[in-house]
Amino acid sequence: MCEIDKMVINAYKRFFPDIAVGYKDSRVNLHIGDGIAFMKSVPEGTYDAIILDAFQEMGPTAEELSDLSFLESVARALHPGGVLCTPAVSLWFKNFVIADTIAHCSKIFKGSVNYAWTTVPAYSRHGLLWN
Repeated sequence: MCEIDKMVINAYKRFFPDIAVGYKDSRVNLHIGDGIAFMKSVPEGTYDAIILDAFQEMGPTAEELSDLSFLESVARALHPGGVLCTPAVSLWFKNFVIADTIAHCSKIFKGSVNYAWTTVPAYSRHGLLWN
């Protein structure tokens, strides 16, 4: 796991201890720092799966996350047959751009690029976590 802000980890440990118990798992390696730089430094074929938790409406960093060179670093970091899972904003977001996301990923990743959706109510710009 790579988190840019240690405060997020500390908040989970303090306010969500049932979730934060995962940080104690010996299989979890926590890196505090810039995730974009981290991915670019990962050796080829390191991971079976990468879960990217970033949103376009989060600002300039999120724009970098959709950059082709970043996606290439993610593809290099995956084992052959590895899986990337990433949010693609809400169906109800005014500027929903799933076609762009799929087009970017199709240029980089071999195999299938699919779209599936679910809702995650905890991730709301207007929810309790953000106020």
